[in-house]
Amino acid sequence: IRDAIMGICQSGGGMRWISINTQVIKSGTGQASSVVSSFTDVTARRDQMQRLDLTITGAGLGVWDLNLFTGGVRFNSIFARILGYSLDELRPTRQFWESLIHPEDRELARKQLELHLLGESPDYRCEYRLKNKQGFWQWILASGRIVERDLEGQPLRMAGVHIDIANIKEMESRLRESENRMRLIFDTAMDAIVS
Repeated sequence: IRDAIMGICQSGGGMRWISINTQVIKSGTGQASSVVSSFTDVTARRDQMQRLDLTITGAGLGVWDLNLFTGGVRFNSIFARILGYSLDELRPTRQFWESLIHPEDRELARKQLELHLLGESPDYRCEYRLKNKQGFWQWILASGRIVERDLEGQPLRMAGVHIDIANIKEMESRLRESENRMRLIFDTAMDAIVS
């Protein structure tokens, strides 16, 4: 048994959470002779994970966890929902994720990732468009960092979040349009005054 979590009721009320690990000890003939068990109080860790999950959910953050060695990636349900998918519709591979990136944004996303993996930037941060389930391009801010390295210091795993920034990009576009209209009005007015 590895990391089986069990709730234990306390006499004064409340609950403690225990992680149970067991290992069978075999005799020289290969027969089970005994079992070694360990019990670890993981209440604080479990509470911390629940608070983190509530924060992630409340903030609407799409979470990704990328294995750089295998190319496997795990997403949370918010990541899927941002793009209009259910979690089971997403293929858990780096190739699938990269296939969703807009062709014009792929090089920038790869470059930013490379800079982080080479240690030239403290984290991975990039704005790019992802194709959602309906086939439209949706602006995302990706932010993450290396969370695990091998003994030689090579990156093994990265984790981070995706934030839907479509509304921000829409406001930026409207602001640029407004600035262009104001500039045109100003230029027209100046031309009229000078003439």
